[in-house]
Amino acid sequence: MALTDNLVSYYKLDSNSNDSIGTNNGTDTAITYSAGKIGQCAGYTNSSTKIVITENTSLALTEFSISFWFQIPDITWFKPLFRRSSAFTQGYLVYVSGNSVFGYIGNGADISTAGVTVVANTWYKGLLRWSNTTKVLSLRINNWTPVTVTTGTNITNSGVLNLLYDVPNIIAGNAKLDEVWIWNRVISDSEDDQLYNGWSWLTYPFWNSNFFMFF
Repeated sequence: MALTDNLVSYYKLDSNSNDSIGTNNGTDTAITYSAGKIGQCAGYTNSSTKIVITENTSLALTEFSISFWFQIPDITWFKPLFRRSSAFTQGYLVYVSGNSVFGYIGNGADISTAGVTVVANTWYKGLLRWSNTTKVLSLRINNWTPVTVTTGTNITNSGVLNLLYDVPNIIAGNAKLDEVWIWNRVISDSEDDQLYNGWSWLTYPFWNSNFFMFF
């Protein structure tokens, strides 16, 4: 399966938050664009920082994978990376707290990469995966073994998608975010490894991924 299969939205975050493959463009407030992992990245400016992506049925996914690169300038309290929905009973949330990364979905499942120590000013690759069919929530950092939890409840995935912002807590993420991919399927670890190991070449339409797989 190609990395482009079932790819819904892709945000390069090079000077803007436009969707490079679809129409789910973001609206920036107090975003600073600077050198990122690949090209530029979106970063924190002040407490008003946020990228808002309007609710769309193409993002109302009950099976999804979200891949992203992030960097935390300072390891302190709660740093939201992205959140969909303002209700705790819907959507999903990924954030950094202290030196761990946390993933949460609206059915109450909450996991953390407790074995991964996040170091300030270092780029990390994250991957959040969920399926209403298997009811498995997975959070992976870099190419390490993912942390998973199985729950018994489906999620309702609705609301706007916020990057670098958490609506219920009204907190902007003092963080940098780059290369955000959203699929309406659960991608495999091996597909994720392609993105992690080939980051300087692998950008949409991922033509170099075929090079790596066949040569």
